[in-house]
Amino acid sequence: MVMHAKTGVSMLLLTVVLQSYSQIIYVGGIMNESQTWTSDFTYVVTQDLVVPNNVKLIIEAGVVVKINYNRGIIIENGILRISGTQTDSVYFIPNHSNPGQNWKWRGLIIKNADAEEEIFLRYTKFVEAETAIKIEDSYDVSIENASILNCQNLGVHFVNSSACFIVNSNIENNYDGVEIIAGYLESSSYNVIYNCIIKNQNHNIYIFGEDGGLTHNNLIGGNLIGSGNNGIWIINKSELINSGNIIEHNLILNNGEGAGYGLFLAHDSTIITNNIFWRNNIAIF
Repeated sequence: MVMHAKTGVSMLLLTVVLQSYSQIIYVGGIMNESQTWTSDFTYVVTQDLVVPNNVKLIIEAGVVVKINYNRGIIIENGILRISGTQTDSVYFIPNHSNPGQNWKWRGLIIKNADAEEEIFLRYTKFVEAETAIKIEDSYDVSIENASILNCQNLGVHFVNSSACFIVNSNIENNYDGVEIIAGYLESSSYNVIYNCIIKNQNHNIYIFGEDGGLTHNNLIGGNLIGSGNNGIWIINKSELINSGNIIEHNLILNNGEGAGYGLFLAHDSTIITNNIFWRNNIAIF
């Protein structure tokens, strides 16, 4: 780890200017001991940062993390806790050297998380990633009060992961919003997407069970889901019985653009109740 002093650092993030007079710490590679990142520093990821088993990364309110081209952060059996606040978020942004650059950083990947060590992301802003957050083979990861904006592929991607939460978050202007996938003999179940604003280009929410996969008892509730090619798209390719998904109390509007749907459903025994469908090309198919 190398530390350099630098003053007068400024960057333009959407319409918000973040001004930092802190020192810069360059990070990357495999972390061999637990760390706490504080707002006294700006952290620049110069190569993939890997947090392995029994290592903890704690990020406090007000931290700005800048990530170089084609780099990302990988929590592989490790522990991540991000504790932004309503007035002092944590930012993950690409390390653009000039305003004309538009490349995306790789994103945050969480692998093999379990309920023994709590992993959470609170009041965190992810901007201009390829896929902002990928949660793979994990259990009980929570994303709360996040903003996930302008990503090339996906805002949040659950792969073979269950009992995870996205709550009170804005997922906007990405290609796809939230994708929940269960592979062969795997499960992505009991996940919750609640009280979020989800407005993206293609699928706002996409749930897919491959042959032999389980996607059941997921809850999509209390969200505003709009302005995509499709609001919610759920498909079960498995011969297993997938049931119990609940879609309730959502406002689903302005999806379709002449070809798509508010809700496209090819899945067993889904409960759809107390939603408002408004100005979609086709409300429910």
